[in-house]
Amino acid sequence: MGQAGEGKWTVVLRCQECGTRFTISRLSTERIPLLPQVVPCPHCSAQSVSQSPSQGPKKLHRILDVRRDEK
Repeated sequence: MGQAGEGKWTVVLRCQECGTRFTISRLSTERIPLLPQVVPCPHCSAQSVSQSPSQGPKKLHRILDVRRDEK
C-alpha cells in the first residue's frame, strides 16, 4: 500500500478575476500548491497578479477542493 500523498489528484479552483470555477486533473501532490500561482483561468485567461508590498499580497486563484483521482 502506498503513502497517503501518492497518486494523482483533481483540484477545483476559483478564478481571482472572474470568479468562475475550473478544474485541473491528474496532478501530483507536489504541484497542487503551485497551481494558483501558475495556471491561467481557462475562461478569462487571468493569472496571479504581482502587487507592490504596499498593495498587499498577490491576488491568486483560490483552491476550493482537492480530490484523489479514481484508479
